[in-house]
Amino acid sequence: MNIQKHYSRLADLSLNSSLAALVPLFFILPACLVMLPGRELVLAAVPFLLYSFGCYQMSVLHQARSRAVDRLDSCQYHGKLLEENHLLVSHLPSASLRMVLFTPDGQLAGELRDSYVTLLGKLCPSFLSRSFQREYGLYNRSGNLMILFLSRKNKVDIFRADRRYIGTMQFIHKPGGSAVIRFRQKTLSVRREKFFLDCRIGWDGGKELMSYKKGLMPVSWAEKFQNPNMEVMAFNDNAGPKERILALAAIAKLFADG
Repeated sequence: MNIQKHYSRLADLSLNSSLAALVPLFFILPACLVMLPGRELVLAAVPFLLYSFGCYQMSVLHQARSRAVDRLDSCQYHGKLLEENHLLVSHLPSASLRMVLFTPDGQLAGELRDSYVTLLGKLCPSFLSRSFQREYGLYNRSGNLMILFLSRKNKVDIFRADRRYIGTMQFIHKPGGSAVIRFRQKTLSVRREKFFLDCRIGWDGGKELMSYKKGLMPVSWAEKFQNPNMEVMAFNDNAGPKERILALAAIAKLFADG
């Protein structure tokens, strides 16, 4: 899959949501016709109609973006996710974590998402779900699990796909969305701007490991990624695979916890 097919997929999801929002009206309106006068009947239908219209507009927008990049080279991606220095992020509409990762040339690199979500986990607000164990997975472009993150309260246990243990990250949250992360005998710092538009993760001592920004990309990338608010992960060129795993674990934890 590439970014063109992803936009087309988002268009279909938005259109389905638009149609689904109209379904309750067929069940609610007959009852409202009996119980409510004309004006209140219209008011009862307004929220569903507005939501349906909003989803339809998003479908039109995503379809336009898909057409704008329909000449994108459809060659297969042969790189390795943990060796990419730049990853662009798109979020799928979901109650759980769904971060789709693309290379700068528009090819799917993988996905960072919840690997197991219960109905209770979907319904719980983020400040309550922190008390439950949650599973996040880093998947390659073929959908195969690469790394598993088990998150509960202020720690994340990291495993390889075969359940080999890598280590545990301890999170110490600070005011303003920042955090200190302890991994074995080392310390990582997370500096976050308001609303998570700018996040930097680095080792204690100054070496920056990764930056996470929104809406800042080279012009050559913008030709393929039609969304001006695309989020960009930029890794230090010298960061090894294990360091990148730690950074991705931190991003998953911070996004899921809000």
